[in-house]
Amino acid sequence: MTSRSAALILFATLALLMNPPSAQAGPTLTKQPIPRFVSLGDNVTFTVLATSEEAMTFQWRFGLEPIAGATNRVLTLTNAVPSQAGEYSVVVSDPTGATTSNAATLDVDPTFARILTGPGATLATESASWVDYDGDGRLDLLVVGGTGGGLYRNAGPGGFVKIVTAFDSLVTTADASGGVWGDYDGDGWLDLFVPVESPEGGPGGNSKPVVSFLYHNRGDGTFTRIT
Repeated sequence: MTSRSAALILFATLALLMNPPSAQAGPTLTKQPIPRFVSLGDNVTFTVLATSEEAMTFQWRFGLEPIAGATNRVLTLTNAVPSQAGEYSVVVSDPTGATTSNAATLDVDPTFARILTGPGATLATESASWVDYDGDGRLDLLVVGGTGGGLYRNAGPGGFVKIVTAFDSLVTTADASGGVWGDYDGDGWLDLFVPVESPEGGPGGNSKPVVSFLYHNRGDGTFTRIT
């Protein structure tokens, strides 16, 4: 080995000792937050996972602005509104540095608002159908089966109002399996056909025979049971 080669090796060794490779700064993100598309009133959750040998802290951001109090690995937004639409990211830090996640976009669809309260939203039901049963130009909602069954009149800005006198208990029984609308008598008002499973068993007790009920729309918001 020549003296020149030895000098180069010595120089490289000294440079390495004086400037060692730096360790990766900040935590390693193992799960990025993902984009979300929701309706008005929905709850939204963003999640990030990270690893580090040191204690970590989290700070979520909306755009580039920190969100007050959002200092956990999970960010939850309740009752989403259009003003919350945008990009969300999180800065994960430890004593060695900070790592910023990818931005996850939140889209809030203003077309429909999710209704989270009231019997139609919280009680058990079997099926539902939309109909303008009273001819006021607004779609009303029939829900059959279970404890939440009934006819809900669309009151416009006032929401939906349950018409408790519209039908007998057969519409709300757990055995009701649907509702079909049609003007069977040609009077201009939509009538209702409801198939209901009889609580009594069929032959041999192995099946339930289907019993059907027909309700005549009287045009004044009430119905008369025909069969």
